[in-house]
Amino acid sequence: MSVKAAIFDLDGTLVDSFDAHFKAFETSLEQMGASSSEDEFRMHFGKMAWVIVCDHLKSKGLVKTEEKCRLIAERKNELFLENVGLVRLIDGVIPFLDSLSDLGIPMSVATNSSRKNAYAVLESTGILDYFTAVLSCDDVQAPKPDPMMLELAASLMEVSKKESIVIEDSVYGIMAAKQAGMFTLGVLTGGAKKSDMQAQDADIISNRLDEVDIDELLNLTQ
Repeated sequence: MSVKAAIFDLDGTLVDSFDAHFKAFETSLEQMGASSSEDEFRMHFGKMAWVIVCDHLKSKGLVKTEEKCRLIAERKNELFLENVGLVRLIDGVIPFLDSLSDLGIPMSVATNSSRKNAYAVLESTGILDYFTAVLSCDDVQAPKPDPMMLELAASLMEVSKKESIVIEDSVYGIMAAKQAGMFTLGVLTGGAKKSDMQAQDADIISNRLDEVDIDELLNLTQ
């Protein structure tokens, strides 16, 4: 089967939201007497907010309960919304979205961000209307790398998993897509290395979206 629909990750794939997320994370930690560097945060970027908080605090020996981690993450998400103006579209995104839209390819977003954060980002960057569906960690029992979110996205676009391509900047997303039996496009715009994507057997790897050969993408076969 060939590709008939596309499922996009959000942070690092469509938008550069690192500065906004890090500023919110840093401030939320400072309010409880902890700290983080950009490099430490980048190691966990792409996971759910409360998981990032717990992983970071554990690495510092500041073990907190899951409930406490979730409360800190809620504050982090509130601060992120205050900083959403810092989020920028990644170069090459609009031409790529336009190319798929012109061909009638349905598109959706599947992100481990909260629903509120996802919609705020898509609206502030002006790309919400490209997507048939927007799925977040609030819509499934298990986030990526579990394939549940991707499978739901395909269902909402009324295509089979084998007719879907997942476009991701992280290995977690590629892992989820492979578990779902979907095609994969790994973009190197979120910090992952080419070798990371190769290790997950991504079908296509590209430095940025507007360098992708659309014909090659649509004609992938299993």
